[in-house]
Amino acid sequence: MNSRRVAIPVGVVVALAIAGLAAFAAVRAGSGSQAAKEELDRLTQRGRDNRVVATVNGQPILARHLETTLTFSPAGIADSSGRDLGGISADDALQREIDEFLLGQAAAASGIKVTEDEITQVIQAGILDPLKSPSLSNEQKDLIKSMLRAAGTGEGNALSDETLRATARVFLLTNRFVSASTKTREELLAVAHKTADIKIDQAVLASVKSSRAKK
Repeated sequence: MNSRRVAIPVGVVVALAIAGLAAFAAVRAGSGSQAAKEELDRLTQRGRDNRVVATVNGQPILARHLETTLTFSPAGIADSSGRDLGGISADDALQREIDEFLLGQAAAASGIKVTEDEITQVIQAGILDPLKSPSLSNEQKDLIKSMLRAAGTGEGNALSDETLRATARVFLLTNRFVSASTKTREELLAVAHKTADIKIDQAVLASVKSSRAKK
């Protein structure tokens, strides 16, 4: 990939959805958009849940990141690898986040680099430009804005937000790592899992499940 350009698929909006450091989601138009927006707004109003639900080689996954992932449960919303998130469970959502962390860490360990310019470009092209695009519906734009608010940021400081930039970095590292490898994504994950130090706080996970069950 050209180091000065990040390709964004036509018709796909890349926006923060799966974990502060774990992934980007492809947000497609669909009946779940309004429900997802309302849930994101509720998460924002409730405040940021910074409890650690898991660590992956010492890197934390926060409860609020997991809850943001679970907000995208309606069909038509896909994660960074194109897998539908419809009806995903808290356990499966956490496992996907762990996998994203592992791939990002493996990519960095392999020597793959991502520049600050590339990170800026993917945020600009994937989030900020679509907010100005006439091809996106107001419903989709409102969803992106709600995602930014849930992540603790907004249009004005999206390019400088450390969590969003870290998310973009892992998104780029992971995709570059998988594309450059002769192994499949699943094979790369199997290798990473062999030596991974993964700790899950079952009490925090149970709390997230309970919170979701009450909705």
